[in-house]
Amino acid sequence: MLYTVIRKNSYQDSINLMLLTNAINTLDGVSKCSVMMGTDANKEILKSSGLFDSGSGGRRSQRHGYCRRDGG
Repeated sequence: MLYTVIRKNSYQDSINLMLLTNAINTLDGVSKCSVMMGTDANKEILKSSGLFDSGSGGRRSQRHGYCRRDGG
């Protein structure tokens, strides 16, 4: 199952987002996770990794978090 979290008008440094991504990926039941700023380039990365949810909106300057849990 794909879980999507979007934080509007929220900026985080890319290092913090990578550290958060790494921490979430160690949790039981999470098969793949990525937390990124909602830039066009990052959305393309999410699309190519199978984590992009097209129904989640597409505005920039948003922080996107996508996680896939086992069994979904």
